[in-house]
Amino acid sequence: MRKISLLALFAAALFLQACYTVPVTGRSAFIMTSVAEEKALGLEAYNAYKTNAVVLNDYAINNRIRTIGQRIAKIAESDTQGMDWEWEFVVFDDSQTANAWCLPGGKVAVYTGILPYAKNDAQLATVMAHEIGHAVARHGVERMGTETAVSVIGSVIGSSVSDANAEAVMAAYGVGSSLMVTLPFSRDDEYEADQIGMNYMARAGYDPNEAIKFWENFMEAGGSSVPELLSTHPSDANRIAKLKTYLPANEELYKKATGK
Repeated sequence: MRKISLLALFAAALFLQACYTVPVTGRSAFIMTSVAEEKALGLEAYNAYKTNAVVLNDYAINNRIRTIGQRIAKIAESDTQGMDWEWEFVVFDDSQTANAWCLPGGKVAVYTGILPYAKNDAQLATVMAHEIGHAVARHGVERMGTETAVSVIGSVIGSSVSDANAEAVMAAYGVGSSLMVTLPFSRDDEYEADQIGMNYMARAGYDPNEAIKFWENFMEAGGSSVPELLSTHPSDANRIAKLKTYLPANEELYKKATGK
């Protein structure tokens, strides 16, 4: 009986240690991977990716992205004290890729292909705050699951990432997921990152109304042509509708941040 009680206490302590409260949304996530291990995975993936990508050689654009990113990062840090972010902002010269991402630890990439859709700094902040939202919510390791995450991180630290582990990392970030099983959760991740992102951009002094305008730009340009059922991302129309429900509270945060 005593052994069962001790086991129950141990299980309860482990559960509490693994419970992570997502900033802004307050959702409880069960994540067994430590922040240090998650950062190691993110750094390894980031360094590997940079070796095969072309970094944009344009001071003005790089400085613009870095300035916007640092303002948002300051807000993210205030919500996640103890995560020890090591922020780095890079622009990849790839006009065919309308995308951005943020890996664990704060490695943020923006592709030049997304720039035409963002008509001002606040719309760029929409993209970057959304990606930082994914990292703050720790969506990648949460989706990978405990056993897979530990296996992948062990391989990364050992500098011998297998094809299977590479696939696990890609799946964690929305590549190769299973229709009607993993994808709905991925859309939930997207909505949560949108909610966190709008909160962060507003608190950083960027008008949250521009988040809606950005996605309207993207929709009008045909940026999301894949049906939502077959995509890891929500349809642009559904995303915009959801963002509008977040708007009133974030307009108040924007006014508080800017005095407008």
